[in-house]
Amino acid sequence: MATDFDAMIRVLLKESPSPPRTGWLPQPEAPDPNVRGPIPNGQEVVKCLRRQFQTKELAAAGILESLEKSPTKHQINSQLTGDSLWVALQDKAGRYFDVLGRQGCLLQRGPAILQTMADHHVVDGLKAGNLLFVTMDVPDMAALWSLGLAATTAHYLDRIGGAALQQFTSHLGDRSDDMRAKSPLKNPLIDKLVFTAWSPARCDAAEPAGMEAVTAHLQRLHLHLQRRFHRVFVWRPAPSDLESFAFVNRFGGREELRASMLRAIEPNLQPIVESKPVPKPTLADAILGFRRTRDEGARQQLRASLFETVERRVLERAQHLHDGLEAGRQLVAAQTISEIVEYLEERKARRLIGDRSALELSEREQERKELQTLTGILLKLIPKPAYDDGLPDLSTAELARVFAANTPKS
Repeated sequence: MATDFDAMIRVLLKESPSPPRTGWLPQPEAPDPNVRGPIPNGQEVVKCLRRQFQTKELAAAGILESLEKSPTKHQINSQLTGDSLWVALQDKAGRYFDVLGRQGCLLQRGPAILQTMADHHVVDGLKAGNLLFVTMDVPDMAALWSLGLAATTAHYLDRIGGAALQQFTSHLGDRSDDMRAKSPLKNPLIDKLVFTAWSPARCDAAEPAGMEAVTAHLQRLHLHLQRRFHRVFVWRPAPSDLESFAFVNRFGGREELRASMLRAIEPNLQPIVESKPVPKPTLADAILGFRRTRDEGARQQLRASLFETVERRVLERAQHLHDGLEAGRQLVAAQTISEIVEYLEERKARRLIGDRSALELSEREQERKELQTLTGILLKLIPKPAYDDGLPDLSTAELARVFAANTPKS
C-alpha cells in the first residue's frame, strides 16, 4: 500500500492547483509543491485515478469516500475539495505517505502530529530549532512551513489516548516512570511543543476554534493519567508583537519575519500544565549524596549540584557586597567548599581502589587533620543562619554534623 499510495498522491498533485497567492505573508519565489488548493474537478480526477487503481484501494487510502445516500458509489474525499487547503506529506526520501486535510490525515486516521513528524518540513524545521508548532488548521500550518518552521495540526489531540498517547509523549520525552524505563528515546526530539493560539496565516490574534478542547484534554491526561506535559505550551502573542510582525513583513523579508516571530515566543508562552516548584537542594543533601554514591556520573552531577547550590551563589553575593572584608570572607568560603569537595572525591577514589585499612597510619592522620582544618575554616566563615538570599538555612551545628561524618577517624 505504501508504494501505491505514493503513486496515488502523485496523480492527485498533478491534477490539483497550487493555492492562490493571497495572505499577508511574503510569497516564496516558487510555491510549495506539496501545499495545494481544493480540487475543482473531482469527478475527472476520480476517472483518472480509476485508470490506475481499483476503487477499493482508493477507498482504503481515504482518497475516495462513499456517498451518504448511495454507499456503493464513491466520490473524491471532501477534504480535497471545498474551500480549504490540503497538503501531501512527503518524507526525506521523497516518498508521499499521507495527505493532511481540514479534518485530519486520510490514510492514517489518527493524531496528525504522529504522521507529520516524518514530513521533511517538520524534520528540517526541528533540526533548526527543536520547536514544533501546533495549529488548529492546515492554512496556519502551511504559513509556518513557508517560514521554515516545524509545524503540525492538532487533529485528534482532543481525544488522544492508548498507544497513540504513548507515542505522542515519547516524542516529547514526557513519560511516566514505567514508560521512561522502556522507551528507546532517551533524548527528546522536541524541546517545546507550542500551540499557536492565534492565526499565523491571517496575523489574527483571535483564538482558533478547537484550541480549548485540546488543551482541556491534555490537562485531564496530566491530572488522571499523570502524563508529564512540561514541554507543552500555548503561545499568545501580544498585540505589539502582531504589529511588529506586520511591519517586518512589509519592510523586511522572510528571514527577518521568522526571526521576529521566534523572538516573540518565549515571553508569551503559557504552560499547558502548571509545574510544581522544585525545591532547591540543600548543602547537606549535596554533600551527603556525594558521599553515598559510587556511580561516577552521579558523583559528577552531585558535584555540579553543590557548586550550583552554594559556591556560585556565594561568589555572586560576594561580588555585590560593599564591605570588602565580608566579600573576602565569602570568597574564601567558596574556595574552601571547592577544596572539601575535591578532597572527598579523592578520598572516594582511594576507597574504591583499595582497602582503607591498608593505608599508612601517618597518611590517615594527615587526611584527618586536613579535613578538620578545612571544616573549621568553613564553619568560621559561614554565618548563622547561612544566608538570606536563597541558600539553605543551616546552623553551624548542622554543618559540623555534615562535615564530621566525612572526617576520617584517627
